Amino acid sequence: SFEIIILVNRVGSPAVGQDSLDGYIEPTGATSIKVAVESGIYTGNASAVRVSGFRDYGGRTFGATLYLGVTFDCSALV
Repeated sequence: SFEIIILVNRVGSPAVGQDSLDGYIEPTGATSIKVAVESGIYTGNASAVRVSGFRDYGGRTFGATLYLGVTFDCSALV
């Protein structure tokens, strides 16, 4: 099991950052984390990789900067 954490800048209105982050949580599309992880284009010993869900959507501080973020729960079958 592993996590992927996505952070987006909160510059501008909150809606701009939220729209950007929402693209990553969509199940399909060019910026979808699920599509990127489950596409089968990966290296290593895994025979399959899966995104089981996301959590902790909201404000996150990294360093001294506030971002919008989300955590994806993933697993790899080896």
